[in-house]
Amino acid sequence: MNEIFPILKDSLSQVFQTFLNFPPKLLTSVIIILIGWFVSKKIGGLIGKGAARLGVNSLLDKTGLSYGLKQANIQLTLSDFIGKTLQGLIFLYFLLPALEVLGVSSLVDTVKDIIAYFPKFASALITLIGGILLAQFLAKVTQAAFASMGIEFHEALGNVVRLLLISIVAIIALGQAGIEVSLLNDTFKYLVVIIAAGLALAFALGGQKVAQNALAGYYARDIFTPGDILLIDGEEGELQAIGALNSEILVGAHKLVIPNSYLTENRNTIVRKAS
Repeated sequence: MNEIFPILKDSLSQVFQTFLNFPPKLLTSVIIILIGWFVSKKIGGLIGKGAARLGVNSLLDKTGLSYGLKQANIQLTLSDFIGKTLQGLIFLYFLLPALEVLGVSSLVDTVKDIIAYFPKFASALITLIGGILLAQFLAKVTQAAFASMGIEFHEALGNVVRLLLISIVAIIALGQAGIEVSLLNDTFKYLVVIIAAGLALAFALGGQKVAQNALAGYYARDIFTPGDILLIDGEEGELQAIGALNSEILVGAHKLVIPNSYLTENRNTIVRKAS
C-alpha cells in the first residue's frame, strides 16, 4: 500500500498540472489562429484583386472552363480562386504552430501534408490552364491551315486536334497532381492507335483519291481564279468555284463538276483571266 500512494499522488499531480497548463496553451493557440485568419484574409484579398487587375479571369474564359462552371452554377472567377487558395495556404502556416502548442501531433502531420501537397496542386493547375490555351491556339492554326487548303470540314478537324491535345494536357496535369494515371494513359494510347489505324485503313481503301483532290484544290487556287474562262477538252467554260474535292465549271447552260486533280494534272488553257 505504501508504494501505491506515491504513484497515485504523482499521477494526480501530473493531471492537475496538465489541467493548469491547458488554458494558457489554448489561449495562445486561439490568438495565433485569430491572427492567422486576419492576416490570410487580407493578403488573400489583395492577391485576388491584383490577379483580377492583371486580367487572369480572361484566361479562364479562353479555356472554356468558365462556361462549365456557369453551367454547374458555380460563381467563381480565377482571381477569386487564386486569392482564396493562397488565403487558405497562409492560414495553414499559422494553424501549424497553433496545433503544435496544443500538442495535437496527428493534426500537425495532416496540416504539414496539405502544405506539402500545394506545390503539386499549383503546378497541375498551371499546366492545365496553360495547356488548354496552347491546345486552343494549335487547333485554330490547324483549322486555318486546312481552311486555306479548301477543306470544307476544317472545323471538325480543328475540334479533333483540340480534343486530343486537351486530353493529353489533362492526363499530364492529373499526373502532376499526384493522381495515378497509368490506366488512363494506357487507355488513351490504345484509343489513339485505334483511331490512327482506322484512318490508315480508310485511306488505304479509298482515301488516296480524297487526299489527292484535296491537295490538288490547294494548288489549283494558286493557278486559277473563279471567273476564269478555261478551255477543257476542247470546250470553253467559266470556272465557278474550287471546292474541297471538286471544281465547278459552267459550260453553256450546263454545270460541269470535275475532280480538282483534273485541273492540275491535265493540260488546261486559261482563255481569259477573271477581271
